[in-house]
Amino acid sequence: MQRAVVHIGTPKTATTALQQFLQTNSDPLKEAGWFTPSTWANNHSELSVLAYPEDRWDEAHAFQARRRGYGKLRLNKHEQHHLREQIIGELRGLVCQSHGSTLLFSSEGLYLRLSPSEIRQLRETLMDAGVDAEILVYLRDPLSARLSQVGQFVKEGWHLSLEEALLPWNKPQRLPRREWAGAPQEYDTPYELYSRRLGVWEECFPGRVSVRLFDPSQLAGSGIVQDFCDAVGISWDSRFTQPSRVNPGLPWTIIKILNEVNRRVNRRALMTDGSLNASRWLRPRELSRFSLPTQKVCPSKALVENFQSYFSTSNEAVRRRYFPDREFLWNPLWQACGPKTDLSVDLTDDEWIMVELFVHMAESRHSNGSGTEGLSRIRLQPSAHRRAFGWVVRGMERLRHGHA
Repeated sequence: MQRAVVHIGTPKTATTALQQFLQTNSDPLKEAGWFTPSTWANNHSELSVLAYPEDRWDEAHAFQARRRGYGKLRLNKHEQHHLREQIIGELRGLVCQSHGSTLLFSSEGLYLRLSPSEIRQLRETLMDAGVDAEILVYLRDPLSARLSQVGQFVKEGWHLSLEEALLPWNKPQRLPRREWAGAPQEYDTPYELYSRRLGVWEECFPGRVSVRLFDPSQLAGSGIVQDFCDAVGISWDSRFTQPSRVNPGLPWTIIKILNEVNRRVNRRALMTDGSLNASRWLRPRELSRFSLPTQKVCPSKALVENFQSYFSTSNEAVRRRYFPDREFLWNPLWQACGPKTDLSVDLTDDEWIMVELFVHMAESRHSNGSGTEGLSRIRLQPSAHRRAFGWVVRGMERLRHGHA
């Protein structure tokens, strides 16, 4: 059996930075006895596909199919079976290529997407391929994680009820619900109920789940990358390059605006029939490149207390199980917000104007096949996009502070 470390997230705990680190440092890692699959995409969502039943179809499945030449349309059952067998063959090939080195995988989708039965299927598939997996997971304060996850869903093109998404007992529901045959079931359990979700991973990988806190005061070394190396046993090498900040969050103002745009424009990865959205507008990676000013949000005292109360039992169970030496699982996060913005879910008149502008830009792109006017022209110029979004944020801040 070949040892492997499988990093499963959780979402919004700098997983993109860790994946970039693994890819850009594959050569020195290999020399040190660690093997990362450079032939797979940075986010190893292939592992999610291996855990799915054959009738399940989602974004990860569609991306893997497109990457392997199946096209943008949803696969039939025979094609899905063939794709899965192809990925299993690739996994077995990685085991052979590693030549005894420890395999390193990273995919936050494993924590985010898999049901209990799918986690068990993942374990069986890995074992059948000769992989003896250890699980590494990072946890984030529930309220901080929720706010970041809401922003990520909006960035990906989903519309949310922001008011409901800020209720601790709700799992943010992505609207409209996916209705094609084999669409993944929407689970009601909030992602941040860590004790319940980790319990399933512990059941499937008994004694092989390592838990770390995504908390600056708890990270080893200079940040998440060095903490990851410490967690899995990688000796830090001066040749390692650390990634710059990737996949940053968006300001709350932009989240509110894009959320409403998403209700009226399909920015999602898949169409209503499950096929890939080839003409998708404003992909997440494009948003991630924008140089937007960041602000700390300042949730109300009531919101903070609601999250602390609702998740207290789960947090205490995690503390006792994994961090018995800590008095509290989480350090206080919200005392010193500095420059801040509140968490109003209602759009101001000026924000509605920006919604209309962006919807008009998106519609102009689709109605203008020449690509010489409207959003088509702007989309080809990242600097213009950065200026446009930067202007929106700065304009909203001036209006908020009464300078306009």
